[in-house]
Amino acid sequence: MKKLLVITLLSIGFLSLSKSSYSQSVEFQYNTLINGYWGEWKGTSYKLQGTWQEFVIFKEFDHPSNYIMKITISYLPYDKKEIKKKLKNKEWFVYTGIVEYFVCTGKNCKHALCYGTQFDLQTWPVWTFGATDNNILKKVVPATIKMNKPIEKKGSKTINIFFDNQGIGIAL
Repeated sequence: MKKLLVITLLSIGFLSLSKSSYSQSVEFQYNTLINGYWGEWKGTSYKLQGTWQEFVIFKEFDHPSNYIMKITISYLPYDKKEIKKKLKNKEWFVYTGIVEYFVCTGKNCKHALCYGTQFDLQTWPVWTFGATDNNILKKVVPATIKMNKPIEKKGSKTINIFFDNQGIGIAL
């Protein structure tokens, strides 16, 4: 009887964890917002891994620890009534968070497009540096994250991440 109770409790715990996370790396499409204009959706050889509250973007075939960007969401759940209303009206679910990214310090940049300490969405994600690269500067900035579905709902999502007066759209 005790074994059955323990197994049941563990199963419930694992099910609740899986609701807020995804266990494997997923491919995505992206879009960039530069100077107030959204570009076209593009495919990429980069992947996402993590949970809905914190995930990293990294190059395919690289280790996730060499991520090019990390997004952390300060999660406050919406109540069921508000979720229903927003979904009906096709309103975005808004969260706050931080974005961590890397830029070249300028001295030993391999690519001419990377000089300086500004994040260049014109070339993102191609000319970016990972967390384990040398001669990089880590930047952590506040962000507003908007999703077409709340974190609580399963299924494909569009995630718009706004930071430093620009933005990245991600479609899963």
